[in-house]
Amino acid sequence: MDYQLISLVAIGVAAGGTIIGYLDLGRRRREEQGEAKKIEREAKERAERLLRQAQDKALEILEKARLDVENRNEKLEIRLDKAEEKEIADFKKAAGQATPVIMGRKIDEEFARAKLEIDGYKTQKLKEIDDKASEIIKDVTRQVLGKALDTTKHSALVAAALEEAKIAHVL
Repeated sequence: MDYQLISLVAIGVAAGGTIIGYLDLGRRRREEQGEAKKIEREAKERAERLLRQAQDKALEILEKARLDVENRNEKLEIRLDKAEEKEIADFKKAAGQATPVIMGRKIDEEFARAKLEIDGYKTQKLKEIDDKASEIIKDVTRQVLGKALDTTKHSALVAAALEEAKIAHVL
């Protein structure tokens, strides 16, 4: 009878140990899941922060480029006005008294040439802005996601950033 009692006690102890081990395993599993969720949440917050920084940087570059283009336009207009005045003075000297039609043509030609120069400069600067913005977004995306975005996703992000800037009256 003592052996039966000892056997029952041993089985009870073994069952109790198994139950305690199982409960401890469940507790550790819940702790690990909680830690994994915390890490995932922190990574998501970091990714969102990096993406916001990239958008801010892209908007900053766009604003700087816009100001640069405006400044360049003003300088070109001043140069155009000076060139126009010089051309008129030179033309008057060479032709005596110039007719309004001839002067109008000369002015139109100078204006068209200056406009082409300004348009070329704008196109060049906008391309530079697009290239810089693309590189920044690719770098941030690579840092956040560990890979680069394809052109479609990149275009969608840039369009969203530009729309936000438009709504915020930055552009």
